[in-house]
Amino acid sequence: MRRYGPKYSELRPKVAEILLKEVLNKDSSSLGQYGGLKGLGNLGAVVAREALLGNLIEIATLIRFRKNNRAYILEDPIENMATQRC
Repeated sequence: MRRYGPKYSELRPKVAEILLKEVLNKDSSSLGQYGGLKGLGNLGAVVAREALLGNLIEIATLIRFRKNNRAYILEDPIENMATQRC
């Protein structure tokens, strides 16, 4: 963004749109959605705020969907490593 952002005014909104699609994709992995959120944050607070607040209902629905399907379960990585070694 630093290198090409000033030359291409449409670059930042286009990247934000791609990242937001990844966040809102219910078939995407949790890691992919996290990456989308991190990317939006790196584009700046204003871009992240506008993208996320504008889609707050969809994001809340997605979180409920993951919670109901148990796809949100976070495993303890240390415990997971210990059980794999045994």
